[in-house]
Amino acid sequence: LSRAWSDEAVKGLIKTATGSKRGKTAASLEKIRSHMTACGNLLSRGNAGIVPLSQALFGDPAGVGVKGHFLELLTSGIALAGGSGSGGSGETASLISAIDALYQAMTPYVEYNGDSLISLVEPYMQCSFQDIARKAVNDGLENLKNRTGRWGYADLIHRVADKVAETDSPLLKVLRRRFKAGLIDEFQDTDPRQWNLFKTIFGNPETGHILALIGDPKQSIYGFRGTGLQAYNNARSTVAEERVFRLDTNYRSTPRLVEAANRFFAPLFGLNFEAVHSGKTNSDKLIWSGGEIPVSFIRAGDKNQAAESIAGEIRGMLDPKTGAKWQRADGSKKAVSASDFAVLVRSAAEGELVLDYLGQMGVPALNIRNRSVFAQPLAGVLRGLLDAFENPRKVSLWRSVLLGEFFELPADLLVNFQEEGRLDEFVERGGEWQKLFLQGRSTEAFDDFFTFSSRVGDWVAEAGKKSLGEYLKKPWTRRVLPGNEGMRNWQDWRQLCELIQNRQAEGVMEVSRIKIWMREEADAPEMEGSSESQRLETENPAVKVLTMHSAKGLEFPLVFVLGGFGGLTKRGRESDYRFDEAGKLVVDRVCRESNREAHLAYQWEEDKRLWYVAFTRASVKLWMPLPGDGPVSRMDSLLDEAFRRSGDGAAEVNQIPPHETVKPKEAAEFRENLDAAIRALAAEDPQLFSTTEIPEVNLPPLSLENREKPTAANLPDGPTSRRDPVTGSYTSLVKSAPSHDSGENDKDVDADTNANNSSALSLPGLLPMAGDRGALFGTLVHALLEECDFPKVRNNDEDGWQNDEQTEELFASLSRRYYPADWYEYRAADLKKLVWNTLRSPVPGLGRLCDVQPEKMRAELEFHMAVPRKGSLSSGDLKTVISRGFLKGFIDLCLNTNGKWWVVDWKTNVPPGVESAGSYNGETLELMMDHSHYHLQ
Repeated sequence: LSRAWSDEAVKGLIKTATGSKRGKTAASLEKIRSHMTACGNLLSRGNAGIVPLSQALFGDPAGVGVKGHFLELLTSGIALAGGSGSGGSGETASLISAIDALYQAMTPYVEYNGDSLISLVEPYMQCSFQDIARKAVNDGLENLKNRTGRWGYADLIHRVADKVAETDSPLLKVLRRRFKAGLIDEFQDTDPRQWNLFKTIFGNPETGHILALIGDPKQSIYGFRGTGLQAYNNARSTVAEERVFRLDTNYRSTPRLVEAANRFFAPLFGLNFEAVHSGKTNSDKLIWSGGEIPVSFIRAGDKNQAAESIAGEIRGMLDPKTGAKWQRADGSKKAVSASDFAVLVRSAAEGELVLDYLGQMGVPALNIRNRSVFAQPLAGVLRGLLDAFENPRKVSLWRSVLLGEFFELPADLLVNFQEEGRLDEFVERGGEWQKLFLQGRSTEAFDDFFTFSSRVGDWVAEAGKKSLGEYLKKPWTRRVLPGNEGMRNWQDWRQLCELIQNRQAEGVMEVSRIKIWMREEADAPEMEGSSESQRLETENPAVKVLTMHSAKGLEFPLVFVLGGFGGLTKRGRESDYRFDEAGKLVVDRVCRESNREAHLAYQWEEDKRLWYVAFTRASVKLWMPLPGDGPVSRMDSLLDEAFRRSGDGAAEVNQIPPHETVKPKEAAEFRENLDAAIRALAAEDPQLFSTTEIPEVNLPPLSLENREKPTAANLPDGPTSRRDPVTGSYTSLVKSAPSHDSGENDKDVDADTNANNSSALSLPGLLPMAGDRGALFGTLVHALLEECDFPKVRNNDEDGWQNDEQTEELFASLSRRYYPADWYEYRAADLKKLVWNTLRSPVPGLGRLCDVQPEKMRAELEFHMAVPRKGSLSSGDLKTVISRGFLKGFIDLCLNTNGKWWVVDWKTNVPPGVESAGSYNGETLELMMDHSHYHLQ
């Protein structure tokens, strides 16, 4: 490049490439020469290589402020070298050739996107760093998983797939012997590893097994999770045509809506589209303007106007005097309910937008998020109440509760109440709520708390704020319902209470353990359909607002769609490029420009499938937005492919959509042509499609009196359906059985901590930590034994164990979860000695626990045990019968060694009346086992 340099050649090149009349000034040319010299000097000092050269070329090693001058030179030369051959002649041609040679040499780390030159060094370095970091983390993580048995769902699939693939796999034989058939629903969302696993187990025709795959490729919408259609297409290609059966009847939607869907999506999916017909009969008829037309397009300038129009239409249809009606087959009519509506959005922000407009119009609505209920804001508020239950003597915690969302008490009133000593009433009553909670009666504790708390309204009224006082006298559940998020919060509250009650039925009574469990569940990966997922059902009529992804598998009579207003995809490397190549998913983490078009086309195909899912959630009528302003949007592209493009659409599949290619100055003409096509369609098929402009709503917000009356249902005490299996635990069985004592002690206390709580003896110092007892202490010891490093106890003497930094960090952090900081300060040595003695004490037939290899142990192993019909369990004078169902619980430690399985359960019971640690003899332990029914456990 230096040899081909001349000022005249550079000026000529840039003039030719840019059309500029001036070219470059002498000062600019001098900066470029200095920059090139500095880059050359780097190479001459032994820094040869494309990476350092690329970094230098995109930097400023000469410190001359070269800015974009040199890159402009390169891009001009590259453009001309790859152009039509009009690159000039003589010195200019030589310079172009030299620039092209430099570009070709740097191509692995530099990319020209047709407009500018992009350095790929930083993305490559980021990927390298991520790979190194991932390997370093994974090595430690795998060891931790093997030691604790804590595996995620991906781990389970990975491990089973690897074991099944082994030569002469014993696991494969077990699975084939146990299961004769495999049925995979929603197969379009299966990834290649899952498909290979099931194909290996059930897909060999010589074994006599059956593998049935049910899926709709038009509903594959989880590409962001790494599942495309690769596995589906691979399976489809391996199945003989005579073994393919088509489910071509839609039982959800009316015949007209199904016909509209066929017309709309046939061009979008091309030759891969298979039309369906409706099997629905005798559906109610919607009496409303345009109600007989299954699909209406709402004209809106932007998403704000669209959201307002949607809320206005729903408000009008819910009006008690002039609103929409359902006409039944017998001619009778009933009003349309808020529960008949769903608004499907693309993003959470769009959901909040439409909720805001619905709230302004007084329309009750639920924001349905596909997240764990433990991740919702109300769960955080509940944890604050649990803090107060755990430490009821702390006034500051009750102050936080009264300031929080349950009451939102003004700070000045709260200060006055505290000075008057009124918060002491919560302190005194808090002990009773704590006792109820520890007895496994959490729902009763919550109910009593809110009943008692109504006196806060009296305090406020006495302070002169009568209206606020009257408001706070109402139970929280009645106060929350009228708000915009009232239905959602009420539903979340009921679900949280039920989940906590169920957890206590499994034996987890302590407030601290419930809080830890809630945090773990909030951080856990999303799992659709799990008991912790936010519930959709509610007895209260409300419009459902949810994302299109969350709506999959659901159906609603009336559906509004809000989304598709975004346009051109910005260039960036926030996420990977993904595309299909010869049936395999390719992931480009560097995001090379050469893969951008393939990525955009692949992304657009999934976009279309998402719109298909949204469209087909409706059973009677659908409203979609029709953007009217700004650049071409995704919705414009969708409508363009559906209504403007001719033919069967096969040519349009896997092509870049218009919103990525149409320039802003061409948008008006594009949209004008699209509008003409939609008007023509509405005239051609007036029974299927219409366009409408929602008039401005002049109706007042729906008042509480005019809303449908909510049904406030109490939390059920147990299973409410004969389909629900009865589930019990050791603790619940002991609690429900007749008491074995003639007195009242222990009958409502967690059976696993009876002995801890029943005695208040002051024990001599010969028994370490004998004064620390109760459920809280037992929970701490369980946590320490669950998380401590067993081999470290084996490999260190007691002094080394006591002084080990990692051990100290673990014991201190866990202790602070349950006790004040100064508690651990005086007990650290005894607490470590307790664990040390436990793990080093020999167990007959087993040896020391610290000698068992970590891979042979599993901590906190959950079990689900089927109970035979009319099966009974008994221990001494305690007997319980379960007619059907399951017993479930957790095994503290399960290990396999010396050819046996061992079950370990940690106990912190203190024998009554002991004189020393030596009193833990066989006779005493046997009495304690009988007293607490541990034989049953």
